[in-house]
Amino acid sequence: TGVPPVEAMELLLGKLKTLPDVRREVAGQAARWGMSDCQNKAGAVIKYWLDQTCHACEGRKWKLIRDTPALSNRPCHVCHASGISPVPAGQEGRKLANFMDDCVSIARTSIKKRLHNMQSVQ
Repeated sequence: TGVPPVEAMELLLGKLKTLPDVRREVAGQAARWGMSDCQNKAGAVIKYWLDQTCHACEGRKWKLIRDTPALSNRPCHVCHASGISPVPAGQEGRKLANFMDDCVSIARTSIKKRLHNMQSVQ
């Protein structure tokens, strides 16, 4: 589309109407776990959770050669050639990202159960 990845992410985040609620819940969970700087960690983890691509290599796993479309023969030092950016805030960030994964899993299970119950009634 011609929109740089960072700007595309900002457009996406701007359109997510429930983002403030998600941020509040993630920050609240961080506070319950006794983490510091909960709002900033929540925001960083949500951004990571939505787009885990390493922005240093654009997910290509290899260093880019400046001002060319070519890749070098050197692995990306930021993602260690995984193409995935590191989780922000270390272990606390990983714990928050896992919390978000668990929330999604619970929601999917709940939706599946409700749909199954609706089909049983009909």
